[in-house]
This record gives sequence, C-alpha cells and structure tokens, in this order.
Amino acid sequence: MKKDQDYWKVPLEDNSEDLDIELIQALNEKYDDIQQHDLNTKSSRKLSARIIAFVTVIVFSLLAFNQLFAVLNLPSFNFIDRSLELLQNPEIRMLREGVVEISAANSKGTGFNIHENGLIVTN
Repeated sequence: MKKDQDYWKVPLEDNSEDLDIELIQALNEKYDDIQQHDLNTKSSRKLSARIIAFVTVIVFSLLAFNQLFAVLNLPSFNFIDRSLELLQNPEIRMLREGVVEISAANSKGTGFNIHENGLIVTN
C-alpha cells in the first residue's frame, strides 16, 4: 500500500465508536511537532552545509590566487623596476659606459672595463 495515496482510503471498521478521538488528536499533535522539528533540522543542516562549502571554496580560491600572485611578483620584476629607476640617475649612466658584454663561441658574459687600454675584469 502506498502511503501517500492509499493510507487514508482504508475504510474504518465497525468498531469506530471505540476510538478515543482525544487520544488520536493528542498523538497527531505530538507527531506533527516532531515532523516539523525534523524538517527544520534538515533545512538548517542543508543551510549550514552550504555555508561551509561556500567558505571552503572562498578559502581555496584565495590560496590559489595567492600562489598566482606570488608567481607574478617574481624578484625579476622588482629588478626591472629598480633598473629603470637607476637608469634615471646621471651617475649610474656615466658608470654604465664601463660595463661591457663579451661574446665567445658558445658563451656570453659581462665585465667591467677598468683601464683605458681595454683591460676587462669578468666574474
């Protein structure tokens, strides 16, 4: 018998006079309250689960974006900014003329011209 469809269609027996109507109403009220409480508990659980899931997604997103920003904030980018700043300084521009680039067959490097006759120091 399907509960939703056939439960209330069961005919009452002939001894329906013996039923205690007050007891039936009291039991219905008691169990209706329990069912209502169960519904409220389930909806509050669903809401709390959604809130926890939302907070978890936000935290993991922030952690992922933090790693992305760490990659984008490499020291080489700071080096480029500092290099551009130093190029504006006239003393650095004058000293920069002493920096040389040396290219050989399979290697390349930089050094400093330390003498007028072309003596170069490399690292």
